[in-house]
Amino acid sequence: MSILRKFLSVLVLCTIFSVLFSSFTFGEEVVVTYWEKWVGRDIDAVKVMVDAFNKRYTGKIRVEVLSTTNINEKTLTAIAGGNPPDVAGIWPEDIPQFAIQGAVVPLDDFIKEAKINKADYYPGTWSYFEYRGHIWGLPSTNRTPALYYNADLFKEVGLNPDRPPKTLEELDKYNDKLTKIGPKGEIIRMGYVPWYRYPGPWGLGRIFGGGDFDPEKNKWILDEGYEKAFSWALTYAKKFGYKNILDFQASFGATAGADEPFLMNRVAIEYDTPFRIGWIKLYKPKLNLRLYPFYPQVPGGPTNYCFQYADALIIPKNAKHPKEAWEFIKYYNSREGQLLMNIGSSQLPVLKELANSSDFLKKSTLAPYTKVFVTGMNQKKVITTPKSPNQRKFETWINDAFQEVLYERKSPKDALDELRTKLQNDLDELLARFK
Repeated sequence: MSILRKFLSVLVLCTIFSVLFSSFTFGEEVVVTYWEKWVGRDIDAVKVMVDAFNKRYTGKIRVEVLSTTNINEKTLTAIAGGNPPDVAGIWPEDIPQFAIQGAVVPLDDFIKEAKINKADYYPGTWSYFEYRGHIWGLPSTNRTPALYYNADLFKEVGLNPDRPPKTLEELDKYNDKLTKIGPKGEIIRMGYVPWYRYPGPWGLGRIFGGGDFDPEKNKWILDEGYEKAFSWALTYAKKFGYKNILDFQASFGATAGADEPFLMNRVAIEYDTPFRIGWIKLYKPKLNLRLYPFYPQVPGGPTNYCFQYADALIIPKNAKHPKEAWEFIKYYNSREGQLLMNIGSSQLPVLKELANSSDFLKKSTLAPYTKVFVTGMNQKKVITTPKSPNQRKFETWINDAFQEVLYERKSPKDALDELRTKLQNDLDELLARFK
C-alpha cells in the first residue's frame, strides 16, 4: 500500500510539473526578414539599429537585414511567388502601385493600437503613406535638398562665398561667372547644370508653380508652370549648346564616387540631399564646402516651401510574420530607433522633435551642416512627388520629354501635351486592370 501511495504521489507531482511547464510559453524566436535598398554608411547605420532591436527582443524576435538592389521589382516578384520578406524598404513613390495591386498590408489597425500620432511626423513624410483611405507603411528616414557650393571657386571668380544665390536670376548670373570655356569652345567647368541631380524636370516644374497630378481625380496636370520651367532650362541649352553640355557631362564620374564632378571642381554648385555629405567627407574632406537651404521663388511659384523625400517601410502581402514585422517597424519609428539610424547615416529623422533636438543635431554625421537641412524641412509648404500608380513611368517619360525640348525637337508645350496624354492613357489602363 505504501508503494502504491508513493507511486500515486510521484504521478501527481509529475502531472503538476507537466501542467506548470506546459502553461509557460517557450516560444521559438521569430526571424523577421528585412530587405533594404541602401549600401555604405546607410546600411551600416541600419545594422546598428537592427542590433539594438535584436538585443531588446532577444529570444522573441530577430531581424535579419539584406541589402539588395532593385528593391521594388524584387519585392513585387517575391510577393507574386508567395515568399516575400517580412519588411521591405521600398521607395515611397511606389506606395500607390503596391496598394492598387494588393501587394501591401495596410497598417491602420497597427497604428491605431500603438497610438502613433501623425502630428509627430513631418507632414510631407507622412503624406507619402496615405492613399485611398489607408496608411500603407511608415517612413524610415526623410530628406530635403540644399544648395552645395565650392567657396574656393566663388573666390576665384570674385563672388562672395558668404553670399550664395537666392533666386534663379542670381543663379543664372553666378553660373555665367563660374563657367569656364576652353579655347575650342569646350566646357571645362560649369557653375550649375539645371538638370543634374536634384530637383530634376519634375521639381523644376513645381518651382515654377506647375501642377503635376491630382490624386482625387486621378488626372495628370502638367500645366503652364511646367512649360515655364522647361523654357528656363532651355536657355542653358541654347546658351552653352546642348551637345556641348552633354559632352561635358559624359566626363562625369559616378555620383557616389571620388571623380564626381563637384568633387573634381568641374561643377561649382549642386542641388542635392544630405546623401552627398558622406561622400564629400570620405573623398574630399578638405573641400571648402558651403551649404544653403535654397528654395527659389519665382512669379507664380510657391513660397516658404521645401521638397520632402522619404524612404518607406512596408509589410508585403503574404509576409509570414506581420505582427513581428510591425514590432520592428514600430521600433524603427521610435525615438531610440530613429536616433540610432539617423546619427550614423546621411539622412534625417522622420520625427520633428528629434530632428530639431540637440541629441540629433550634435551627434549626426551630417554635422556641421545638419541644421541647413533641418531648416529646409521646417518650411511651411511641402512639395512631394506625385501620388500616382504610374509614378515610375512619369519619372522616365518626363525626362524623355525634357530631352526633346533641350534638343529643340519639340516646344515645351507640345512635349508636355504629348506627355500628359501618354501618362493619362497609361494610368486609365492601369486602374481599369486593377479595379
